[in-house]
Amino acid sequence: GYGIGMPLGSVYRDEFDLAILKLQEDNRLEILKRKWWDGGKCPKEEDHRAKGLGMENIGGIFVVLVCGLLVAIFMAVLEFVWMLKQTPGNEQSMCEEMLQELHGIVLCRDSLQVRRRRPATMLRPRPLPLE
Repeated sequence: GYGIGMPLGSVYRDEFDLAILKLQEDNRLEILKRKWWDGGKCPKEEDHRAKGLGMENIGGIFVVLVCGLLVAIFMAVLEFVWMLKQTPGNEQSMCEEMLQELHGIVLCRDSLQVRRRRPATMLRPRPLPLE
């Protein structure tokens, strides 16, 4: 049977008992039981493994990567040209200087800017007079 727990001597006990009996007689409790407990089964699935990601799922990552790479290359070239303009002693054309700089980078040498900024002779410190 059905019931609702209440304290001893509750004034609502008889009213709830009568309401439950009426619901049982009208077959409402059986209808609710079938609705909530019998029919809610999940369908069986054979394959529980995770599905792999395809290009349609991760294609956007490559678009962002390529865009970032293009922006980085553009900024590097822009900085490179700006540094060549700032460096004193520009006797050569811009293209020649860029090729020389690129050649120095490939051979892991100092850049032209560093070589041009160094003084021609190293100054040696004078010894302090002893008194």
